[in-house]
Amino acid sequence: MAWEENPPATAKKQIRNIVSDLRRTLTGSGEAGLVPVGQDGYRLQVAGDALDISVFDHLVTRARRYAADHRIEDAVTEFRAALALWRGPALAGLDSPSLEPQRAVLDEKRLAAVEELADLELTLGQHHKLSTELTQWVTEYPLRERLTGLHILSLYRAGRRAEALQVFQEARRVLIDNLGTEPGAELQRIHQQILTGDADLAAPRDSHPDPRHFLPRDITDFTGRTSELERLFSALPVAEDAAKAVVISAIDGMAGIGKTALAVHAAHTLTDRYPDAQIFIDLDAHTADREPLSPASALDRLLHALQVPREKIPEGAEERSALWRAELAGRKALVVLDNAASAAQVRPLLPGTPDCLVLVTSRRRLADLEAAHTLSLDVLPLGDATALFTRIAGDAHALVDPQAVREVVRLCGYLPLAIRIAAARLRTRPVWSVTHLIERLHHERRRLTELAVGDRDVAAVFALSYHYLTGDQRRLFRLLGLHPGADFDTYTAAALADLTLDEADRLVEQLVDFHLLEQRTACRYRFHELLRLHAVHLADGEASETERHAALSREFDHFRHTAGLAMDTVACSDRFYRSSIPASTTPAPAFADEEQAIAWLETERHNMVAVAVHAAEHGWPSHVADLSNTLWCYFEHRGSHEEALSLYTYALTAARGTGDCDLESHALHYLGLFYRHRGRNDEALAHYEQALTLAEDTGNRILRGRVLADLGSTSWHLGLGNEALTRYQQALKAARETGDFVLQAKALEGLGSVHRAHGRYDRAVTHYEQALTLARDTGDVRRPPLVLSGLGGVYGQLGRYEEAFEHLRQALDLAHTTASRLYEGSALCEVAGVYSRVGRYEAAFEHFRQALDLARAIANRPLEDEALNGLGETARRAGDQNRALTHHQEALSLAGEIGDPYGRARALDGLAHAHHDLGHHRQAIENWQQALAAYTDLHLPEADKVRALLDELRPDTTQ
Repeated sequence: MAWEENPPATAKKQIRNIVSDLRRTLTGSGEAGLVPVGQDGYRLQVAGDALDISVFDHLVTRARRYAADHRIEDAVTEFRAALALWRGPALAGLDSPSLEPQRAVLDEKRLAAVEELADLELTLGQHHKLSTELTQWVTEYPLRERLTGLHILSLYRAGRRAEALQVFQEARRVLIDNLGTEPGAELQRIHQQILTGDADLAAPRDSHPDPRHFLPRDITDFTGRTSELERLFSALPVAEDAAKAVVISAIDGMAGIGKTALAVHAAHTLTDRYPDAQIFIDLDAHTADREPLSPASALDRLLHALQVPREKIPEGAEERSALWRAELAGRKALVVLDNAASAAQVRPLLPGTPDCLVLVTSRRRLADLEAAHTLSLDVLPLGDATALFTRIAGDAHALVDPQAVREVVRLCGYLPLAIRIAAARLRTRPVWSVTHLIERLHHERRRLTELAVGDRDVAAVFALSYHYLTGDQRRLFRLLGLHPGADFDTYTAAALADLTLDEADRLVEQLVDFHLLEQRTACRYRFHELLRLHAVHLADGEASETERHAALSREFDHFRHTAGLAMDTVACSDRFYRSSIPASTTPAPAFADEEQAIAWLETERHNMVAVAVHAAEHGWPSHVADLSNTLWCYFEHRGSHEEALSLYTYALTAARGTGDCDLESHALHYLGLFYRHRGRNDEALAHYEQALTLAEDTGNRILRGRVLADLGSTSWHLGLGNEALTRYQQALKAARETGDFVLQAKALEGLGSVHRAHGRYDRAVTHYEQALTLARDTGDVRRPPLVLSGLGGVYGQLGRYEEAFEHLRQALDLAHTTASRLYEGSALCEVAGVYSRVGRYEAAFEHFRQALDLARAIANRPLEDEALNGLGETARRAGDQNRALTHHQEALSLAGEIGDPYGRARALDGLAHAHHDLGHHRQAIENWQQALAAYTDLHLPEADKVRALLDELRPDTTQ
């Protein structure tokens, strides 16, 4: 058999080697061995119950004996068990002509058993399941007429007469094409009986076994999950396209998400499609005081559900699994495997025929369950969540205060179990209002305690999930509860738990698989809010104070160190003012370029503020100081002003609480900076003045110079031109004394802007050029975009348009390169202004709109006011006076709100021009009079122009 013909010269030696290896393998197995026969022969001696064909023959013999004794159901059981031993064609994988006779004998045995089984099941009235099951057999063995006849008969009895006749015609064609003969007499007889409607072909009456219904009751207040049900049903085969394998849908999700409710509801909906059996079993993966069911124990319960007598249930799990598949073969059955622990627990419980549907629920993703359609449940959307609450609590509460109901479901994290409990508590306490329930749920430390009623308890179901974690998984889960932010990456997890990055990644992904963490975007993780509270509770109860402090210290070290690395990569002028930051002991990302650094800062912005706030409130003042001094430049140029105000307010509180004058003075300075960007100039001025006093008292000359420069900018925005000039001059002097080249460039740029506003263009250009040269010589990449914008604006006002556009092009390029949204917005306004002056109005509108959008995106209100006035002036020049009125009116309102006297004067001037062009002379005069007063107070040259216009109009005020 090894070589058929012409064996090699070494054939005997090869065979002896193989036999020797085989004897060693079989020695001690107890089930098989090689016995010598003659001089060169061996016989394989195998125990009868260890050889599958012997077991098969035994089962078939017993089935035939039962059939002879008219014990039809017992015979069917034995035939099914025998056929379940087969996994494919006989001797599959052995390609040898010498084996063909044996292969044919074995295949014949199998087919004979299939035909006898089909005959018996037709007697029992199982034609529905046979009509599907026999399709595959007839397709594989089209020349086997008895098999075809049984298939035709099953189709006919199942009410599928046309399909039965079609199968006959196909069988006839195959026989003629392959054998040149018509079908045999038996097949012809069945065909004729179908044509004539012979009553002898009718199915036996009352032969259906009782269907088995073991589903729990459906939930009467089941709400929502429409799309999830559609996904489950879409996985089912359509009627005309029979399934080729059992359909498996694996439903996973966190504890309390409603997996079982969905599976049971879907099962009840599908009972008509699976009429023979609907079986439910709890596999106890997360059941209090129980261990998960073993496959053998689960199969014992499942076989009992199908009324298999106890004495017929074998001991071994594999044998039980084979019997389970045999019992379900041909049945249209639906099986719900609830609360599964793993794919390994589920696999032995799966049917083997395509007429079945299996719904599996689990708290972990069963990614390794082959051929399963996975459905991961999320929390309920707001509408479904409020509807569920209302159905349980009653319409009265919802109708009285629908907004309060929305707040309750938010506090419940939109988790179905939590919503059910909260609604049930409200329903059973008539004196409670929804507002009272909200008050109870608002206390984070008590919220999980509140979400318990009867035997339903959110904390308890979470505890079961935690119980089945490994020690490493538990430790990471509870330490992640210490994280002050909303989400985190593996670097943060590694810092909290003092792990390598690979260890952290592995454990975090496992927690995601167990639905104890969520992953909304790649590499970012977060808790469900209620699970976060559970983790906080565990951290408080199971981690010592020392362990918690060490974990948070590592995390805070990680953030301040990584923030420093990011800001070192970003083109920013703040390095001169930052002190060195200690390196963290845990992994940190590396930034290849500024784009990566900015992306990290953007992603972690909220977390860094949360970390700084927590550090300020709980005794990590050095971390607050380091994060404050590291992030201000990022916040300023990217526009995160509200978060910056929050950070520096907490930093100020921490500094005053610890008596840290250095941190206090810096916090006051940065608060002034971000109040100014928000257009709150009076508050900015107050904080700057406090910072200046403290810097002078503590002898911090560098900070004093920086505050003086920012006082110059704020004074200018408050309309204090002379004060602004003085402050910039003082800042320039201080910068030269301390060797602060960054501040020198800033002060020179500020002086240039003040001179420009007063029409002293030559002096403005001189200061701008000095600032630009100094910035370039010292490697300050932040200052040039703003200086170039100022130069471009001056050249535009002087009518030197080519120079203006060239400088502004460079300004925009550098703003993009340095990722400064603030400087980009300023450059866009200057470019738009030049376009407006040269009559290219569409280009001007486009650039002003871009500047306006950017200003609103970064919440820079002075820049927003500048863009609105620019749009108004451009609209007036383009002849669209109504549009000009709209934009200038918006600018006027905003300037009044933020206390910007120049923006207000400019808006009034623009309104007057628009009204004048529309013929509204009285209104124009009124606006110009207001603008004249404002410009005069600011000592700006525009006052003379407005005065001249008023002089022209005053003789005629009748319109």
